Amino acid sequence: MRACAARQSRPLGAGPRQVVARRRPAGAPAAAGKGFGAAEGKQAVDAAPTAAVTEQPQQPQQPEQHQSQSQSQPSPPAASPAAAADGKEEALEALLRKRKSRKGRVEPKVKVESAVVDMATGKVATNPAGEAETRVIQVLLGFFGILMTEGLVLAASGFLPAEYDAWVQDVLYPSFSPQMLLFLGMSSAYGLFKTGKLPGQAQMNAGPSGPCARCSVRRGRLPARPRCPGAMALPAGFGAPPTADDGADLAEILARDIPWETYMTARLIADKDLQLIRRYDKRSEELQASLLDESGPAYVEAFLAVLRSVTKEETVQYILALLLAMLRANPSRASLFHAAGDAPGAPGGGEPYGVFLRLLQRSDWFTQEKACALLAAVLRARPHRGAPFAAPPGSSAAAAAGPAAPAGPADPAEAAIAAFVDWLCGQLRRPSNPTKAVPTAVSALAVLLRDKGGRALFTAAGGVALLAPLLRSCTGPTSSQLAYEICLCIWQLSYHKPALQALAASGVAKGLVEVVRGAQKEKVVRVALLSLRNLLAEPELGLASDMVDAGLPKVLATRSLQSWGDEDIPALLESLSDALKEQAVALSSWDKYKKEVLSGSLDWSPMHGSELFWRQHVDKFEEKDFQTLRVLLKLLETSRETRTLAVACNDVGRFVEFHPHGRFIVSDLRGKELIMRLMSHPDPEVQKRALLAVQKIMLPRDKLGFIAAAAGGGGGGAPGATASA
Repeated sequence: MRACAARQSRPLGAGPRQVVARRRPAGAPAAAGKGFGAAEGKQAVDAAPTAAVTEQPQQPQQPEQHQSQSQSQPSPPAASPAAAADGKEEALEALLRKRKSRKGRVEPKVKVESAVVDMATGKVATNPAGEAETRVIQVLLGFFGILMTEGLVLAASGFLPAEYDAWVQDVLYPSFSPQMLLFLGMSSAYGLFKTGKLPGQAQMNAGPSGPCARCSVRRGRLPARPRCPGAMALPAGFGAPPTADDGADLAEILARDIPWETYMTARLIADKDLQLIRRYDKRSEELQASLLDESGPAYVEAFLAVLRSVTKEETVQYILALLLAMLRANPSRASLFHAAGDAPGAPGGGEPYGVFLRLLQRSDWFTQEKACALLAAVLRARPHRGAPFAAPPGSSAAAAAGPAAPAGPADPAEAAIAAFVDWLCGQLRRPSNPTKAVPTAVSALAVLLRDKGGRALFTAAGGVALLAPLLRSCTGPTSSQLAYEICLCIWQLSYHKPALQALAASGVAKGLVEVVRGAQKEKVVRVALLSLRNLLAEPELGLASDMVDAGLPKVLATRSLQSWGDEDIPALLESLSDALKEQAVALSSWDKYKKEVLSGSLDWSPMHGSELFWRQHVDKFEEKDFQTLRVLLKLLETSRETRTLAVACNDVGRFVEFHPHGRFIVSDLRGKELIMRLMSHPDPEVQKRALLAVQKIMLPRDKLGFIAAAAGGGGGGAPGATASA
């Protein structure tokens, strides 16, 4: 009843105003809570009509109050109350739209400088090569459109009239295949051009008449760069001669454009380092050399700072390529790394080794290979080279260094060399790269083993035993450089007493003999002869018998008949032959035979077929509870070499023939069963030797003469082809 009375008492013209007023309070606070501040919200609320704030549905007297207030204030003559309310609402909506547009707009904080952007906006003239490439792409696209149209026509030719169908079959169809082949050839040639694989093509970024588009854009702070990185020639002269593939890889890496300013913005490199890198990067070799001569340690420290801070693979590879090119141009620049580490305020603990040791643990092989080469060069140029290692007493390094270690200040690079040697041994055991890991590791070892400390650490790490298998695998002229570096490592290790026993136990003497026999280059022959001479100089090693068994006397006689450009090789051949004769006379035949059996690999030699040898030494088989005979029987059970099996069967038969109780001893040791199994061996020589041995075991001693006569007057010995060899 009261609401009805209020509506009846409402004056005319108040309805639209009250409706708008009820709409405003809900809109004004919501808009104020969405984004604009308290002042703006308050201003928006105050800007609404007074009745919009005071009127509530629960207060029936509000219309009269509002009416009295509106009567007390003068209203504009030209605008009605409804129009004023609508104008306020539009103003509020405009304020909201302005606020939202200001909120979504983000001002760029970094000015982007790019050659591509400058060419697209017209600030820089377009490169002629780029214009030609654009035309080629347009031609290919047009050609592709024509082929698509012809293909559609060929597909729809069956639905065309007869005269059009005949034209398609006579004209369009025969020419479609040649056009398709032409398009494929053009697109393939363009793809090869983009990837730089065309014959005789230079780097992709290098244009035919000048620098590339990116190099043509220069910043005002630095002078213009002399030439594009793609045209930079990489000098050779550091370490082993670089291959063509190595130079191509470095040139490809150095052709990259690194965003150095981005790293400075991210505070990964300092501004002074950025200025030095930009001054050095992409310059000519002459300018780079002058910069290094002027302040080389500062540039090296800037490069090392990038390697310490940046982990992106492309940038790390680029810095490594720069450093390697610097050392190949002049290997003596390796001393700059130590000068950079000693500079005041230089980070990294004053030494450059930790940076490269960390890079050796990266996954990509390019980084590992270049870091290995750089670390070897830096260690070689260290100022404290030759100082003793301060190995703790009782450690493996101290034991390998020997008791008479020289006194003096310790080498600060000992920890780095030890970690580097461990990584190199790991590469020799399990290569990261199937073709490049072993040559890279051996080349670095050839540098490290020049120092006594490096030899001691390598011996303590168990790396000496890894060289003999690698040497035996170096067969052929393609692996002559690897064979040379392995022989060089062996020669350097031969001056280290603890390493001699490991070399003798690994069977390295036979591998060196094979190198002398088959090597074509004089430097390889010379270093192998030097290694053999040093090994023969230690008679207690007993390697003379291994060299004789490997055929070294015949190899020396053959090589002495050749003419050599190196005058030291004939003298080495003569001295080695004399030393071998002196030690061979003092050797016992039984010692040689026992050593061969214990090695696990048997070969036909005069001892195995000599009756005099077996008559004189058959009693020695009884030493240490028939140790030598047990080893022979074990070889019959486990060996997979056909020659070893044949020789072992022959020796067991010889033992049965010349020992009074040989047949019973062999039977008690299960030798009879082992030999009978070999009678079904696929190799005919093994079958023959096993059959003869079984016959000697089965027959009594007085009947063995018939077997010897049937076997050709000896009952055993080497086969004809092997004996003649």
